[in-house]
Amino acid sequence: LNVGMIRIYSTADRDINKIAKQHYLGLEKILHKRLKRNFVPQKLRNFFTTDEIFKIITSPPQELIKIEKKFKKYCVSNKVVFSKEKIEKIFNYSEFIKKSKSNAKWNGYSLTKALNVNSCPYCNRHRTVTHKSGKLEIERPDLDHYFSQSKHPLFAISFYNLIPCCEKCNRTHKLAQKFTLKNSIH
Repeated sequence: LNVGMIRIYSTADRDINKIAKQHYLGLEKILHKRLKRNFVPQKLRNFFTTDEIFKIITSPPQELIKIEKKFKKYCVSNKVVFSKEKIEKIFNYSEFIKKSKSNAKWNGYSLTKALNVNSCPYCNRHRTVTHKSGKLEIERPDLDHYFSQSKHPLFAISFYNLIPCCEKCNRTHKLAQKFTLKNSIH
């Protein structure tokens, strides 16, 4: 009998690639809109094709490193001057995690709700639920950056770079520890 049992979800219960594409679709319009703003030089815009943005948002960590190298090489060979601040304005994490006024907007709540990770993957002790009441966004887990925002602003809102975790692990234990694919499980 399953009476009174709590449902435990496994990764087999969700299609991660489908959620990654959903994440991209939720961000696509705003990213293209930001790229058209005056602070983005045309040469920099030329790198950020629709295909390249899709890759930045949906690629796994191994591919993100290749994209970053490609981006840096492009900037050097095309004499594109960019600042970390400009990249942060395009891939704006602060805007992404804000509470929205409408259910139609894709943000941190939408992502964590779609992922449905109910226990912190770091400590496996604390709850990491996302709770909405109608349009009101009440609670969600922190989103830890596997690759730090300060060193990798290009990946600030990349799907596979955002790890839903408890506040304690993100803000107390992990902080700015450097994760690498060689030394840390993703």
